[in-house]
Amino acid sequence: LVRWLSSKGIIKGVVDSSSHVLCDSCRIARGSRRPVDVEPTSGDLKSKLAPTVKAVIKGIKGNDLKPGDCISIDQYQSSHKGRLATGFGKTATHMTYGGGTIFVDHASGFIHVEHQVSLSAGDTICSKRNFERLLYNHGVLVKSYRADNGVFSSTDFEEEIKKGSQSISYSGVGAQHQNGVAERAIRTVVERARTMLIHAAIRNPEFVEVSLWPFALSHSCHVWNSVPKLRGFSPLELLSCSVSERNNNDLRHL
Repeated sequence: LVRWLSSKGIIKGVVDSSSHVLCDSCRIARGSRRPVDVEPTSGDLKSKLAPTVKAVIKGIKGNDLKPGDCISIDQYQSSHKGRLATGFGKTATHMTYGGGTIFVDHASGFIHVEHQVSLSAGDTICSKRNFERLLYNHGVLVKSYRADNGVFSSTDFEEEIKKGSQSISYSGVGAQHQNGVAERAIRTVVERARTMLIHAAIRNPEFVEVSLWPFALSHSCHVWNSVPKLRGFSPLELLSCSVSERNNNDLRHL
């Protein structure tokens, strides 16, 4: 990220752009299994698969050109309970975060997560309202959603959609790739949050524990939304249709 920002002239300073060495935290956090049905070939496997993935996601986004036209939503779940922002770490385990809902705006790429104690329809509806309140503060109204089945196809959630005069479309049975925008966003922010936690744990093992993952995930979204992308604008700027003044100190703080 730092090398990319330096190559675009967004941050100033001496950065070795030719180096491809990853730190220990990045190597550990981004390790993943390769699909068992893909056999390595003589070419670069990543370069062969990347265009296919981009084409699928582009097809899902379609003609959603304005913020709020369509929002992809999905849920994530953690096997480790996450701390609340209140309670000083003394909250009962059954009252701490066990997952949440992620929201991705197709037009701007803005990502938002709402942590939840449970993944029930009631908590998911509260997360939806919080997200819509956030977008309303930026002058954006949500028109439609894209989701998998499960809790999003429940009667309570569909009634909530009707109350907001909105529409929702679902992926086919066993076709999670049709909600690829949200699926890819989960991988992006989770990888970055995992990297942050591992980096902090290596240097301050006595103060960092896995229950802090909700804070790392929220900060991961904040970094994603604040850093300029290929077009020179950040997702937050595209969402609010306003350009913010940024300087090196702001980006270093991220």
